[in-house]
Amino acid sequence: MKKIYTTILGLALMLALNNAAKAAISITIDGTFTDWDGIAYTSTDGTGTLTGLKTYADADYIYIYMEGTTAWTLERFDFFLNSDNNAATGYIQGSYPGGSGADLLFQGNLTSGTVFNQSGGSGFSWTPSGATFASTINFSALTTVGSKKIIEFSIKKSEISLTTGTVTFSFNDSNSSYATLGALPGTASANPTYATVPLTGGTLPVSFLTFNGKVENAGVKLNWSTASEKDNAYFDVAKSIDGKSFSSIATVSGSINSDSQKFYSYVDQNVTPGTAYYQLSQYDLNGKSTLLKTISVSSDLSGLTLNVTKSYGADEISVSIYSPSNQTSTFTLTDVLGRRLVTKKLNLVSGNQQFKIMLNKGTGLNIATLFTTEKVLSQKYMF
Repeated sequence: MKKIYTTILGLALMLALNNAAKAAISITIDGTFTDWDGIAYTSTDGTGTLTGLKTYADADYIYIYMEGTTAWTLERFDFFLNSDNNAATGYIQGSYPGGSGADLLFQGNLTSGTVFNQSGGSGFSWTPSGATFASTINFSALTTVGSKKIIEFSIKKSEISLTTGTVTFSFNDSNSSYATLGALPGTASANPTYATVPLTGGTLPVSFLTFNGKVENAGVKLNWSTASEKDNAYFDVAKSIDGKSFSSIATVSGSINSDSQKFYSYVDQNVTPGTAYYQLSQYDLNGKSTLLKTISVSSDLSGLTLNVTKSYGADEISVSIYSPSNQTSTFTLTDVLGRRLVTKKLNLVSGNQQFKIMLNKGTGLNIATLFTTEKVLSQKYMF
């Protein structure tokens, strides 16, 4: 089998149901698509030929609804599944980045294809499984509806040993030359996002959209959003250095009930060089939890960094510093006229640290400066 060199965007598809719909949902793969009307979109941030997606599951099948542009032909696709929900096992190298752990691959087109098992290690190594396309996947026709094309298909869970629990997966559209034409969702492969799909159906408290992270100053800023929420008490953010053992680092209150898009964020100020893994979980009012997504964020911290924040109405500032070594330093804060508001000697240790410093004055533009024997950092902040 030819190795795929195209970028496969990590996607995790979450089961999204209409919170208002009380009657049981029944999906039939027939190309009419009307039975998807009561199900919310899982993702609408696709790239290239792919634009939108819905998912559902019942006792026997996972159902997928996908929308694309009129240029979408579905000449070839790669459908990766992390069937054991273990990010540390399976395919975690190359174009399907660390933290995903795919152990099943469906590769083909609308009429034929092959189901593969990941054959050990963490690289692109696959062997045909006992399942077949004919017995596992059922496609509708790719149909033009107005200004878009739509397809629906089902995956028989028993054929690939999916019965209970959860699964994560990604979808990549390409041509016969293995060139990527589209993917869902449209996020950079260096920091893939993907969520958990409950295999037993039902209504989730949260219709989840995105979770991503990036290094900013001396911290990693994590952002996520929801399309709707029902009885959502709070989110839990957990972190791991090895991608296996996670520890909670923060809780963020949810919106309880919401039918509109909500945005959340958290800054991890304990950043070290290399790759860290972050898990986002949701807890409902009854204490039940759902793992939503796991992402990886890489930091190339190698030198001194400085970040200063001040909460509205607070009488102190938070000074976050990453230092590559143990050293002494002096921190100053001045206004635009050069008047010194703060002067503080700080003993730095190797790694991340945070200091709380009283600030009784200072409004408008201020200049923070950190002096060490090796370097001087100066940044502007508005307090």
